[in-house]
Amino acid sequence: MADLEVWKDYVTVINAARLNAIRDHIMTNEGNISYQQTLINANATSIYTNTNNIDNLSATKLPRDGSLPMTGELICDAGLKTDIIASKTGSTHFNGNFYPESDNTFYMGNRSEAWKNIYAHGGFFDTLYSLQAGYPLNVNCPLVIDEYIRGSDGLLLRAGYVLDPHPSIQLYDGTHPDYKGSILISTPNGVSGPGEENWRIWIWGGYQTSWIIIYNAHLVPGTDNELGLGSPGNRWSESHIVKGYFEEVNASIFNVPRAMPFHLENPSSNDKYLLGAGTVSTMYQFNTTVSLTGYKLMMLTSASNGYIKITIDDAKGWSYEKTYSLGSAGGYRYNESFTHIIETDNGIQLKISNCSQISSTSIVLEYK
Repeated sequence: MADLEVWKDYVTVINAARLNAIRDHIMTNEGNISYQQTLINANATSIYTNTNNIDNLSATKLPRDGSLPMTGELICDAGLKTDIIASKTGSTHFNGNFYPESDNTFYMGNRSEAWKNIYAHGGFFDTLYSLQAGYPLNVNCPLVIDEYIRGSDGLLLRAGYVLDPHPSIQLYDGTHPDYKGSILISTPNGVSGPGEENWRIWIWGGYQTSWIIIYNAHLVPGTDNELGLGSPGNRWSESHIVKGYFEEVNASIFNVPRAMPFHLENPSSNDKYLLGAGTVSTMYQFNTTVSLTGYKLMMLTSASNGYIKITIDDAKGWSYEKTYSLGSAGGYRYNESFTHIIETDNGIQLKISNCSQISSTSIVLEYK
């Protein structure tokens, strides 16, 4: 052996055969080799340090069966590579990064051997498969999602613990047999306890033209007389209202069901003035403040005497026409009861034509 010269001051070699035997024992860990002197390599580094001499290797025994019990730290400056670490006791600390050997290949735990808790300052996941039912996901920071949150069978968003009343948004699955992708919005009703929320808005799914239904809530604008409902270019087709209060109505035709009260400030409680002279008919439509029963009283007044022609439409055509002479008596006033006019869904429309003698006229149509 070419390296034998470095040991010649410390080891007496009997013959080459014995030297080969020593070499084989060192390399294969077979048998015991005892040395009474210090064993120094070519770099003068001694393996005899303090009270630890080479005899301790025999006491510690380097096993060959794959198991090595240790009570201290295992430090590997050049790295540690192994197929498996079988021990499951104690803690393992890393002073560097911990990487798998191959990308997207190995697991950390499994379904039957799962880690109890994982604490991390940050994390990036391509896929988050599932969280066990009944266990909340507590996030103590803003939750930013680049794409969307998906439920396997609908999705419920709640603002707090389920046993306390909180606002919620229920998104039903599009294949739900009853609700077909509907959206339900609920808020607390002021009573403490589980389930003390009331429906507020229900948006139906599963239809080409859906419904937005309001439950247990009023629809009120945030500012009085500022916001509009519809626009000239986007009008509602129909409006079904039991009672309405209007300060002003601008429309060409009223189709108001007579079975309901309809309150119109003008002209039901104010005079409607017809200014100027001439014979051109001007149409006015009057709606009642009560259901049309009993007789109708129309009062005509004028600033001067003359004639005025009234044409009444009762939804069967302009079926009643009469010319009135206001005269000079009674302050140019004329009252007439109309008992023959049939109650209709169109209310009553009047066409008024002046003669050239009347400069202004006011009329009021009342229902008793």
